[in-house]
Amino acid sequence: MFVNRRKIMMKVLYSEPSGYCLWSKRLKQGQFPVRSSASGRRWLNGSDLQLILDGIEMQKSRKLKHYEHNS
Repeated sequence: MFVNRRKIMMKVLYSEPSGYCLWSKRLKQGQFPVRSSASGRRWLNGSDLQLILDGIEMQKSRKLKHYEHNS
């Protein structure tokens, strides 16, 4: 995932079995809620990417612990 400096354009590059795909999105209003790290790189999973696309800041949301029954 690449986001420009103004945080209004995002490009996502991913691979499929048949080749690479490039997906882009440009906002007419607002900015993508991404924060850059010191190195400029961060690992995201699919749910984190969906939160960014929906406009939800990942820093403010928290993942709840789920109960697992040990048998």
